[in-house]
Order: sequence, then C-alpha cells, then structure tokens
Amino acid sequence: MRRSMVVLLAAGVLAVSMVSTAFAESAERPARRSLRTDGAGVKGQTILRLHAGLSGPTGDFSDGFDGGLGVGANVAYGISRSVLFSVGVGLHNFDGDGFAGDATVVPFTFNFDAILPTSGRVHPWIGGGLGLYNVDIDTGPIVVPLFGVVSASASETNLGMNFGAGFGAPAGDRGVWGVGMKYHHIFEGDTFNDLDFITLQVGYGFFL
Repeated sequence: MRRSMVVLLAAGVLAVSMVSTAFAESAERPARRSLRTDGAGVKGQTILRLHAGLSGPTGDFSDGFDGGLGVGANVAYGISRSVLFSVGVGLHNFDGDGFAGDATVVPFTFNFDAILPTSGRVHPWIGGGLGLYNVDIDTGPIVVPLFGVVSASASETNLGMNFGAGFGAPAGDRGVWGVGMKYHHIFEGDTFNDLDFITLQVGYGFFL
C-alpha cells in the first residue's frame, strides 16, 4: 500500500476516534440546536458548507501520484425534513510520485445527502452525486534527449460520480459541523483513463 493511502487511512481512524468521543460528550449534555425542533428537520433551510482535508488517489491513479490536500464549498437546500440537495465545487491536488509534476482535479457536482435519524444531537449521513470533473496533469520539467529540459501538461473535463458517508452535529446557534469520507470516480475520456480517489474532510456549515 502506498504511503499516501496509509496516511489517509490513519487520519481516518484518528478522525473517527475523535468524532466518536465528541458524539459521546455531546449526547450527555443539553445544547441549543441550530436545526429546527418543530419536526421539519432541514426542510426549507439553506446551508453554506466549507470543507477541507486529505485526498488520496487509488487504483491506477496511485501509480503516478501521491496523496495531497483538498478543499471545497457547496450550497445545500433542504428539500425534505431529512434530505439535502447541494451544488458544490472543490479543488484536489496530488503530488507526482517520484517526479516534480502534479495533478489537479476540480469537481463541479450536484449531490443529495440523506440525514439518518438518531435520538441524540449527532446524525450520520449518506450521500452521493454526479458532476463534471476537470483533470489537469503537469509532468513538471523533464530532460528529453536532443531537446533538453521540457515540460508537458494535459487537461480534460469528464463526467464523474461520488458517494460517501459521515457524521454531523449542530454547532452553536447558526452552524453545523461534520466529518465525512467520499469515493470519487471519474469516467474515461479522450485523454485520460478512469481515475479514482478518496477524500477525508472536516467541514463547517452556516445556516443562511
């Protein structure tokens, strides 16, 4: 297993451990909720969510690139008491494995998240979506016989999908925090074969 995947999995275990501890503590003490308590759940609510964390390539993608960082944002709207529809954009960077280049993936996606009911303040969620993923790969400077130092790059936008799960809980009067892991698959195009990567991110949402 590549070093980047080991780091990603270790971070995932640490995050789950920390979140589990926070869940236990939050369930033991009363707190004001950001979500409405009239039975409507998130229906009719708009949330601006910001998130950041680790991104790790898998499959053939990991043969040439290591893990890196990812950030993103989305605007979600409650279409029912437990379902959020969101439009989001992200940025994921992967360092070259053994060379100076890198790969950048920018997804623009449409997603649905289902919030699962619990008796406490913390709620698990599952979700997924579809969108367009722009992939840009830069080899960095390389030495080519008879030509000297050159660099090359390629870019393409293809259809992709994602699915994942995580946990979220109210944070104060007007916010919500969460942690989640997602698997992303980018379908083959004219330039690139199928690409896959996993993200582990922590996020914060602002009720608008």
